[in-house]
Amino acid sequence: RRYLGVVDVARERLQLVGIGALCLACKHEEVMIPNMADFVYICDKAYPLEALMSMEIEMLNTLDLHLNLPTAHDYLLPLLRTFGAVPAEPDGEEPAPLAAWCECLTLVGLARLEVAVRAPAQLARCVA
Repeated sequence: RRYLGVVDVARERLQLVGIGALCLACKHEEVMIPNMADFVYICDKAYPLEALMSMEIEMLNTLDLHLNLPTAHDYLLPLLRTFGAVPAEPDGEEPAPLAAWCECLTLVGLARLEVAVRAPAQLARCVA
């Protein structure tokens, strides 16, 4: 689910929704989380800190705390590391072409084989 797909947002609050989503994404993905006051500064102090915090809570409640949907990459890469098909520390290397192709198939939804959709471990063995 996506927040804007569930909630009708007034045009005046779109920037607040965007900044709230950015703040949540940083908290979810980043190691060093920016200060919340920085997000208020980014939007030229159009909203107080309390409004940003309320927006975060509203977004989390609306989405039932489901911030992301796991993809094939989330499952395939650790399995390929287990089989030694990709290095543990990739150093910016491109993924194996076959692994990238399998990820694209599952992400786009073109995978018709049961193994690609239902059994990522078997798919990783095929790719390795």
